[in-house]
Amino acid sequence: MTEWIGSPVAGKGKRLEELNDEMFASLALGDGFAVKPPELFAKKEVVSPAEGEVTMVYETGHALGLLTSGGHELLIHIGIDTVELNGKPFKERVKIGDSVSRGDLLLEVDFPMIKKSGYGTTVMLIATNRKIQLIKDTGQISMYEPVFRLL
Repeated sequence: MTEWIGSPVAGKGKRLEELNDEMFASLALGDGFAVKPPELFAKKEVVSPAEGEVTMVYETGHALGLLTSGGHELLIHIGIDTVELNGKPFKERVKIGDSVSRGDLLLEVDFPMIKKSGYGTTVMLIATNRKIQLIKDTGQISMYEPVFRLL
């Protein structure tokens, strides 16, 4: 079954291989894409990119996992090394076991706080157990806009 996956935030898209983090750039966690929110990101929302169930919420709120309705595993990771912020810029709005629809609020994120603390604000969306076909991975990306499909 092919599933279309949308962007969890708006911003400038880029390939994972372009990131300054070997774990993501090497695709060790899986393939996907990254979105850098604008500097003055007024919207602090990270939304669900697909229909599914929340399978993991990292205790510091910087990452969460979804199992899509098609059985595909997704990882949403906010920032690089933001685990070191001990959850301060993140407010989880879902918990493990919650069913979500595309566009449902997953997290509220204080992106300016992340930036002020010296960390990147790029949001990574990774398919951990499937091959993907990118539809759009560069340029401006809108929230919910389809960016890849899972094969």
